[in-house]
Amino acid sequence: MTRRLHASCARLPLAVNKLDTPNKLDELWEFYQLGLGDPFPISATHGHGTGDLLDEVVDHLRKVDCSFEDEEDDGHTINVAIIGRPNAGKS
Repeated sequence: MTRRLHASCARLPLAVNKLDTPNKLDELWEFYQLGLGDPFPISATHGHGTGDLLDEVVDHLRKVDCSFEDEEDDGHTINVAIIGRPNAGKS
């Protein structure tokens, strides 16, 4: 999967969830091995880091033409992938 992401040359914000204690980020370092840039440590339960991730997503969307004025398919799509271990709360 990582090879496909690298081959796409897409700009990817990588969110790492379940980092519930903002000062304890030891688990974050293993995600640098993916080579996808700086991961965003978040806790969906407590809301830590979600604002930084949202800022990154909004910044990226501003750089993409996302006008929905005409309903014709212009070939521009925004793809989102939520990847993780089975039964780890991705829903």
